[in-house]
Amino acid sequence: MNRIIPAFALTLLSALFVAGPAFCGQTADARFEAPDGRQLRARFDIPGKRVRVTLPDGARLTLPLALSASGARYSDGRATFWEHHGDVRVERDGKLIFQGREAALLERERPVRVAASRFLEALAREDTSFAHRFPLGRFRCSLESEPGGGARDALCVHEPDAVMVQGGLASVLCAAAPHDAAQRGAFVQLDDALWLLLRREAEGHWQGVAWFLGQGQPRLGTEAAQSLGLPPGALEAIGWRVATP
Repeated sequence: MNRIIPAFALTLLSALFVAGPAFCGQTADARFEAPDGRQLRARFDIPGKRVRVTLPDGARLTLPLALSASGARYSDGRATFWEHHGDVRVERDGKLIFQGREAALLERERPVRVAASRFLEALAREDTSFAHRFPLGRFRCSLESEPGGGARDALCVHEPDAVMVQGGLASVLCAAAPHDAAQRGAFVQLDDALWLLLRREAEGHWQGVAWFLGQGQPRLGTEAAQSLGLPPGALEAIGWRVATP
């Protein structure tokens, strides 16, 4: 499974593992964007092992590098900045104050996300097996105000979330979100994940070609895979697999 590596992550990797003294004093800048358009800026001080964060409201944080099982984590014990695969979370006093994705990466992924949204709309209108589960694209779900809190029923929709691109194929993992904007931020309880498979056509635009709802690795039937004319290993390279009868 391949993912686009954000430019600032490549800079960090180069500086930490390749460059040595020649990179002393180097900083790497990144800009992150939340779904509502708010932006956060981060300047990674590589030799100083810290990050300087400018929040959307203009407030600033300087956080030292901290131990992390995955991704890059900076924390002073009260505030925490955590980045992994281009996604970022900032917490203060145990509360989430910003969540977003690297803006440059979002821009490169934007055509895939737009095509995925259109594919979801078309499925809700035209695919009876999909529309039966998600009439008008909406479905009943359970929400928690916070993980571990009390659950309540609500209407949810699927939105493109994680994007993986390999050659002319793209895989999109859809996240469930409350349909009511006032309930955004609540934790959605779901058993199954929705995946979309898109293909880049000769004209250069992305077209949805398949969907999978279930648990575990997304998969496509043998006949469906053959009808798409995919070369051997193409599905596996994007994180999918061919389902054997």
